[in-house]
Amino acid sequence: THNGDRFATFLTITHEIAHALGLLSRIESENGSANFETLNRFEQSLVDKHGIQAQAGMAINGEEHQIEGTFHLVNKRETDSTSLSDARGHAYFMGKNALEGIGDAKLGYDGINGIPINGWEKDDDDPDQWQVDMSHVELDNVLMSHQDWRNYTTFTEAEIAIIQDLGYTI
Repeated sequence: THNGDRFATFLTITHEIAHALGLLSRIESENGSANFETLNRFEQSLVDKHGIQAQAGMAINGEEHQIEGTFHLVNKRETDSTSLSDARGHAYFMGKNALEGIGDAKLGYDGINGIPINGWEKDDDDPDQWQVDMSHVELDNVLMSHQDWRNYTTFTEAEIAIIQDLGYTI
């Protein structure tokens, strides 16, 4: 976590603690394909833009079109846009507390009533490549995003609701 040229140690530690508490996905990737091997509590509440819920063993489809029986996560590398409002490559968290907290709000880029989760991250080893990583909240500038600039120095209500859906009392 950094803001401009300054590294924010406390925010980084807080961000990583949330991952340790379970706000993370464990995607199995091999030879250019990816799938949900088993589902943790976070992944159990993920849906794609078509409302298809993640399932153990389900393949993740990064193509432009939906393939029946797969989790559709349009491949971010297919676009040149770096806009946060880019409607490509997101999953949505739809846990009970999260949905109760956002009410009828359509926070997702696809008109989904759920909390958008970033679907793709640049590969650390090869910055020209993208890899599936559904472990970061894709709301503007929140603590659990992977955006370079953060406005929030603590969890937002949406992030707290996700942590509650993971089984923690806050």
